[in-house]
Amino acid sequence: MWDITAGYTLFKRLGVIVMYRSQQQPFDNEAYGSERTWFDTEVKATSEPWKLRSGLAGMYFSQPISKRFSIEPKVLRGITYSKPAAIHEICYAWDRKTYYPEISGPSTRSFSILVGLNFKYNLSERFYLQASVDYMKSKSNYKE
Repeated sequence: MWDITAGYTLFKRLGVIVMYRSQQQPFDNEAYGSERTWFDTEVKATSEPWKLRSGLAGMYFSQPISKRFSIEPKVLRGITYSKPAAIHEICYAWDRKTYYPEISGPSTRSFSILVGLNFKYNLSERFYLQASVDYMKSKSNYKE
């Protein structure tokens, strides 16, 4: 998972941010193939990963704890595009015929919310280190 975030300070401690987030989750091809194998039929699978892409915007607030350390809570809303894994099966049946079905669900778009907390440590006037903890929720409804 990775994201690109840009922010603009409106007041001394309050600002707006926009974020683009991308995430991919690999699919366990070996486990899928072993679950689908029966009798004299062997199933092997290849797949593309699950994909999530989000565009979010919201507000952040900077709360200094000391001269060098601050905490920045943030809340963002946006849209998430999700695409389930596309699974390509290769079946070796008892009659030595090979089948190549493809299993893929529809893509969806849904509203999402992200709540996060940044921990910022100023190394100098111009450089800082930052660690972030985020929770993002989005409910996709896949219809066939």
